[in-house]
Amino acid sequence: MNGSKQQRMRLFLEQNYSTLSQVANDCGINESEILSLETAQCIPRHTYEMRQMVIFSCAGIDDALTENMGLTTTLYYHNSTKFWVENAILLLKNMSLSEVALIVKEDFAKQLHHVLGDIKTPGCQSFDQAWGYWIDGTWGKCLKYLSVDGLAKKELARYHIAEIMKQNPETVNEQVKIQLTDAVKTYIAASLDFDAYGMRHVLAKEAIEKFQLDIKIDKK
Repeated sequence: MNGSKQQRMRLFLEQNYSTLSQVANDCGINESEILSLETAQCIPRHTYEMRQMVIFSCAGIDDALTENMGLTTTLYYHNSTKFWVENAILLLKNMSLSEVALIVKEDFAKQLHHVLGDIKTPGCQSFDQAWGYWIDGTWGKCLKYLSVDGLAKKELARYHIAEIMKQNPETVNEQVKIQLTDAVKTYIAASLDFDAYGMRHVLAKEAIEKFQLDIKIDKK
């Protein structure tokens, strides 16, 4: 992708994320209600912030004046956040914010364990780590769709790829190679292309090259 890193980042955000006002508008509620859901941990937090400030400069004067009061911050939420907001709003018809937050956390734990079981991955060394990354918006930067099932399947695929990568390509049998191919495809399908930071499915690319897998990663 051509353009400066800043330009690529703006495009990346426009394609995959929604501003606070956009989420509120899509869900038919006020921005303050979105922030309340976020604070109560009923929905994942925003993943990105874009800060802008006002700077005054004058010809012939070296010192620029920065107006801190002019600093504006735009919050960006994963496009899938709308689903979590709508789900929380539905639950709030019969529950309090704290009760909804508890339900969301319990459901997260059940779905995560259903796929991962007791397997520990780099992003899910413990439930607290996995949940912390979920609720603080971290998972929003690397998932195409922000779902617990998608998160768990991505992490499981990541685990299998890393384990097979320890083996010698010349000694692995065809069955293992098929398993690796499936894992790489699952990983790519679940992962959000992180091109804005120059990170395009690094693990998948390494596995494809090392084991000469017949898998193509789209170039942008």
